[in-house]
Amino acid sequence: MGRRRPPHMRLPCFAAGLVATWPTVIETVESPEDFPDLLTGSFTDGRKFSTGNTLPLIARPWGFNHWSIQTNNGMTSWWFGGSDHEFHWIRLTHQPSPWIGDWAFLNFGPQMGGRVDEPVMFFEPWGAKIKPYTLDATLGPDNMRVQLTPTDHGAVLKVTFPEVNPRHYEKRICFKLPPWNKKQSPGSFGASNSQDMWMEVTSTRAESVPANFALYVRAEVDVANLRYSQGVHQRITTGAGLQCFEFSPMETAVTVWVGTSLISTEQARLNLEREVRGRRFEEVEDECRYVWRGLLSRVDVVDPGPMTEETFRRVGLFYTGLYRSLLFPRRLDEIDASGRRVHYSPYDRNGGVHEGILVADTGFWDTFRTVYPLLTLVYPQEVGEIITGWLNAFKEGTWLPEWSSPGYRSCMVGTYADVVVADAVIKDIPGVDAELAWKALWRDSFVSGGQKGQGGKLNYDEYDRRGFIPAERGDSVSGTLDFAFSDFSVSLVAEKLGKTEDVQRLRRRALSAREHLFDRGLGLMRPKMSNGQFKNGDPAQWGDGFVEGSSWHHSFPAFDLPGLAALHGSSRKLAQKIHEMVTTPGTFTPGTYRTVIHEMEEMRALAMGQYGHNNQPVHHILWLLMMLDEAAPECNASAPLTSGAFCPRRLAEDHIGAVLRKAYSRAFYAGDEDNGEMGAWYVLAGLGLFESAPGTYQGYTMGSPLFRRVEIHRDPVDSRANVDGATKAPSLTILSPSVGQEEVVHVSRVLLNGQDVGRSSALNQLNWALRYDRLVSAMPDAVLHFVSGAGGADAGKVATAAPGTGVAPSNAAEKDRLFMKQRIHSLEHEIEVLTRQQQQLQLQRRALEQRTASPPDPRPGTTAPPPPASQGRSTADNSLIEAQRLQIRQLEKQLEVLKRPSKPGPESDVSTGLATTVEMAFFILAAVNFLGWVLCICYRRGGKVSPSASSRKSKRASIPNGKRRHGDDQNV
Repeated sequence: MGRRRPPHMRLPCFAAGLVATWPTVIETVESPEDFPDLLTGSFTDGRKFSTGNTLPLIARPWGFNHWSIQTNNGMTSWWFGGSDHEFHWIRLTHQPSPWIGDWAFLNFGPQMGGRVDEPVMFFEPWGAKIKPYTLDATLGPDNMRVQLTPTDHGAVLKVTFPEVNPRHYEKRICFKLPPWNKKQSPGSFGASNSQDMWMEVTSTRAESVPANFALYVRAEVDVANLRYSQGVHQRITTGAGLQCFEFSPMETAVTVWVGTSLISTEQARLNLEREVRGRRFEEVEDECRYVWRGLLSRVDVVDPGPMTEETFRRVGLFYTGLYRSLLFPRRLDEIDASGRRVHYSPYDRNGGVHEGILVADTGFWDTFRTVYPLLTLVYPQEVGEIITGWLNAFKEGTWLPEWSSPGYRSCMVGTYADVVVADAVIKDIPGVDAELAWKALWRDSFVSGGQKGQGGKLNYDEYDRRGFIPAERGDSVSGTLDFAFSDFSVSLVAEKLGKTEDVQRLRRRALSAREHLFDRGLGLMRPKMSNGQFKNGDPAQWGDGFVEGSSWHHSFPAFDLPGLAALHGSSRKLAQKIHEMVTTPGTFTPGTYRTVIHEMEEMRALAMGQYGHNNQPVHHILWLLMMLDEAAPECNASAPLTSGAFCPRRLAEDHIGAVLRKAYSRAFYAGDEDNGEMGAWYVLAGLGLFESAPGTYQGYTMGSPLFRRVEIHRDPVDSRANVDGATKAPSLTILSPSVGQEEVVHVSRVLLNGQDVGRSSALNQLNWALRYDRLVSAMPDAVLHFVSGAGGADAGKVATAAPGTGVAPSNAAEKDRLFMKQRIHSLEHEIEVLTRQQQQLQLQRRALEQRTASPPDPRPGTTAPPPPASQGRSTADNSLIEAQRLQIRQLEKQLEVLKRPSKPGPESDVSTGLATTVEMAFFILAAVNFLGWVLCICYRRGGKVSPSASSRKSKRASIPNGKRRHGDDQNV
């Protein structure tokens, strides 16, 4: 069965039939918040084979709480399944990963009939509305409609009970605490049976938190709109605490306001009062929708390309990935009664309340690779606040966390929070305290870490003394190279801040660690014993020094790519080794894992050799091929590929294109999505800008974008207007006119404001890499143009100019402007004609109704006569008018592009107007032809009643009132 397109991307019905015949364009994505598919990645049991291990999370961006659906008994971390049809509860959740688990969670939801601890209802996930801003599902067998929309620290729940209740079932909304376990208590209840109808719940279940940790929840019923109320029923039993709001069997609609806090019950009440009390569900839903739209539209896909199934797939995956990348880390700060921003700190051993921003729920081993590079590119102000939150964690807990949920968690290796903080400092992200950042980075770099997971470098003394972690210690290769990456990034901060002695020590340690573990004979990294002997020479063996992988996955640390190429002998040899990774069969041995784990199976299933996109350590490797490309003449993308040529950039484009097709779909990711990391990878690849070594100056690798035109707005929505009220130009516009071909688009040149930035002329510099500071210095209104395709596919589509003039050909631009203005005037005239004709038809229809109208029949069951057939023509005219107005809006957008000042160099924004004008002309021609056809038919039928309609009218007249069959009165 065909899949319906979202309403905001549907063309008028008459245009849909032209898709196969005429080139068409999609209007700019106007409601990006409706594109994310929250079920993606949730369809399998990820303990055995992960296809995302995701949850459908309804939340505010970086939300204090997340809200979801529980489809089973919730006894494990896999409490939702996208293929499940049971609906047990709505779940207030803080679970960042099933491998970490949930904390301070709470279940709640409606019931009818007898009160039960474990209700089981039924729903269709694909039939429910599950969006970032709302949940809307109808539950069987009783047909209860459940709606929920979130705020920063709360939510509004609306339950519509069925009006028909022949058995007079009791109706209620119940709250249930987590079950007991050996380490943690579930919490407690408090309630009021007064007319106010409120309850307070305390959920305390969490790991690695202070003794006074708790989530305080306040729930209030909107009693003003209740017809009946029966107070609150309380029942607390060991292992299963349940408390319900009870309602009369006559009640049909109930609204519950929820507020939460980590500080106190009083703060929870205050958050509820500020954010939801007294507000309608629809009002809060619209507010949340606007918040998501504002953030998602900061990456505005203005022209995705030709309207094809693949284009819709790409846009959906793109915004799904962007949504995922904006969920974590979680903001934990609140506003107290005096208006101060404060937070409870799970990093503080005493669990105190402190001022400022705080964040939690991130695994840096995953997210430093893509999530934070995306945030610094698009959301600099917001990521500055997030970094401030991590620095506050350092102040309160003395370490930057490795994994946080909600406090320090013992999980994974490395100190990649150092890379995230260092990246923010060297990029001059606004709001980041560089001196405080240096204190945190210095401590991670030079103070021996404590217990695993509590901060600092595990096995620091061995690493600092030997230059590597010996194989006897475990995770030795991964740990050594992860620490080396952090050291290199921190050395750049030291250099920026003038810490000369620390620069030398850190730089020396980072580079020597890589050299210690590199086996020149094998061309890969290997674990080394304390006596200096290598161990484990099988590159397909997992474990034994490598975390969740083998030597293939951990042998290409990118923090100093020229130095890594030198270890291999040359850039070409390193590129060949990376290509060998993709062409080597994807076999493996479990090694020290002793059994097959899901990451092994997922890598093999991808069928890309030893490249395992299912896990984060390889996510940068294919992009290195582009920077290692040496621009050999036989590899020029503007000419056919020479047989036998080794062309790293072309190979990278092909391999990355395969990943985009094979590792992402509406149903699955290639492996664990991991706090937005997998989704952010797709977004960066879609933009054609991927930062393979965050925390360094290597910059963004320029790939092959997925869309023709994308505009990035780094300013928040509310600050996008100039003093005169005009909308600011985008910070960055990414153009790739050749997008839309079935084959992979090969890029031959990249121009930033007209200057070629694709290839470096300096010795030992990387190709196809654009430094962050250079990109940002070109903003606002920067244009990054990707010239693509064999045989000069962009020729004739992009207006060119003399090199360095910065002026596009005025003749070509002026012709485009005149053509678009003429089309707009013509369409406006056609609308005026159609409007006049429509008004005449309405007058004729009213006159015809008066002539054919009969006296009203007072008897029940009678119906009015059908409208005349001319009404169909009026409806068709309405559709045609809307279609013409749509064309005018599209042409006006193209005209606005042409009015903008051209940027320096041979490429300008004129390219988009020229690239789509021909397509628009074909579309308009087809629409006008169709208009004539419809008007011809409507003219023949206008104002007349068809013979079939006459005969049916006579037939209806002969049927006695009250005995007409269903459908007899339907319009002809």
